[in-house]
Amino acid sequence: MGSRLRGLTILVVMALIFPFMPISVQPVQAIGEKIEIFTQRNEDNSVLVEGLAEASSVKIELKDEDEKPFFSSTVQVNKEGYYQLKTPPFNEEVFKPSRHSKYNYGVGVYVSVPGGAQAATTLPDFRDRYESPSPYEKYREGYQEPKPVKFEQYGVGAQAPIAKEPIQLKAVDSPISVAASESHTLALGKDGRLYGWGKNTSREINESEMPVLPPTLITTDKTIKKIEAGEKFSLYITTDGELYGWGDLNHLGVKTITGKPTKITLISEPIVDMNAFNRGVALLTKSGNVYQLGGVGWANDEAREFVRNHFRQIVIKDAVSVSMSNMKGYALKKDGTLWSWNNSIVEGQTTQAEQIAGFKDIQKFDAANTNDEYIIAIDSKGDLWGYGDNSARQLGQKVPSKLGKPTNITNMALRYNKQTGWSAAGKKLNYTAVSLNVNGVLLLTENHEMLTYNTYPRLGDLNKNVSYIENTSRNMYWISGGKLWVWGNGNEYGQQGIGVKAK
Repeated sequence: MGSRLRGLTILVVMALIFPFMPISVQPVQAIGEKIEIFTQRNEDNSVLVEGLAEASSVKIELKDEDEKPFFSSTVQVNKEGYYQLKTPPFNEEVFKPSRHSKYNYGVGVYVSVPGGAQAATTLPDFRDRYESPSPYEKYREGYQEPKPVKFEQYGVGAQAPIAKEPIQLKAVDSPISVAASESHTLALGKDGRLYGWGKNTSREINESEMPVLPPTLITTDKTIKKIEAGEKFSLYITTDGELYGWGDLNHLGVKTITGKPTKITLISEPIVDMNAFNRGVALLTKSGNVYQLGGVGWANDEAREFVRNHFRQIVIKDAVSVSMSNMKGYALKKDGTLWSWNNSIVEGQTTQAEQIAGFKDIQKFDAANTNDEYIIAIDSKGDLWGYGDNSARQLGQKVPSKLGKPTNITNMALRYNKQTGWSAAGKKLNYTAVSLNVNGVLLLTENHEMLTYNTYPRLGDLNKNVSYIENTSRNMYWISGGKLWVWGNGNEYGQQGIGVKAK
């Protein structure tokens, strides 16, 4: 049928409709007949028209904006009520922009039942929109329903074993960092060996589209500097500032799904830091500029469909660190102040960042969302500052459920001791890293001790000699003594990398 750019479905029945007027997308009954239309321009300049009709045949006409017909054909409707037409290729001049809508060509598509109802729509110009499959693919000759992945066949699924106690992931050799989404995990070794495991139905690990179990080598590249895992995609940046991604990259402004790391060239300047959460990514460049790929699309369905809106610059300068959360993106500036912006996908190429009052002399930070946004920041003295939501007590039981201004929470961290159990960490400690998520906080001190504000498993000495921490809503990963460990209750896709074998 030719490669699709994008199509439009209209479910409407009426005696007459003008092609360049607004069209109802709700079914309308007329003389017991119904017509449904999906139409798109193919890459060879032909036009696809297909849908359902309560008739034995339909007449299809294409007209220009002056309602002058330039193509007509009658096609048969099969026993399932399905019809389809692919026109011959037209000259480029046929696809002039509409005088009435920037989203359409100046082409009207009419479908009528002889002697009965007629439906019409305009041919959409969706070259800048993401490809959307036709809802009528299942009616096409030779169509085969995709078979869903049964994770139980791979030893995971609802009955997957979970890491009730800390478990070492021995397949990852000499780990230096780890990045995890809610369904897949990446780990980087000091020799540039990049591992992945978990869901993979969008090729976020490799080309197989099947669960990857256990930790499996993706590539070896000694220039990899940082890794990130988002919803259905994976990323890394190199020491040269190049950005690579794989999986479903459509949410990030790249119209592709691939299982191989692919260079993303949306940003022309070197990238030095990034942070991903769900479908959003915050990127920091060498010059201190900030960009966002993807984001959330709530109440912005139309903006979300356009490729150009999945990539934009954040209006802020002199940034040194970034974080992405559920509803906002964040940046730390060179002067120690924290700034945020709404990460919702909107029409336009820039979004203004706003300063969060009260933060001073901040060196590092992280942000997440439980029932609302919250932040933990580390200042130049190694003190911890909390801000925002604490309704799940992720900042501790002694902290109010809502912090309306930055509050010092340095002395509220918890430590587990075999003899005494859980207790306050006590004396002032200098903190060097923090990792937040929906249900909790991981903290790292300058003495390489991992602490928290709420309880995690009894780690023994595994909370010591820690070099890296990563936190998701259901799992925690950390590197202790040069070994990668996991604990949590989320393993239905094999994202913990334990106790499973491919079948």
